Amino acid sequence: MSNYMGYDRRQNERKNYNLKSNPIGLKLKADDEVREIYKVHDVSISGMRISLAEVKLKTEQTLTLLVSERVYSLSVNAVVRWHAPGLESGIYEHGIEFDYGDMDLNLLLFMYLRENMNKL
Repeated sequence: MSNYMGYDRRQNERKNYNLKSNPIGLKLKADDEVREIYKVHDVSISGMRISLAEVKLKTEQTLTLLVSERVYSLSVNAVVRWHAPGLESGIYEHGIEFDYGDMDLNLLLFMYLRENMNKL
């Protein structure tokens, strides 16, 4: 496990995101494989904490977050900063940080998802 789990580096407020009651498709692409996101715990303009079923990504691994609905689609590059076993068997939590090279895309993603968020 990385040192990132040892202390809270968050610079931006996190918000909960309800994946199940949402019409927006949210997936992750890593190593040329598209994977379903099991749960989004929280999201901000700089990153997300997610859970994946049966998949443990590597710290510092690059990935692409894929967001789509009927009309629009968006992709944001990110890096895995930490991972840990989830509370459920076979579930792994991951902290991902969005690429700071394109803050406009990060902000657009956050604005796109914010209608379905609840403040922590």
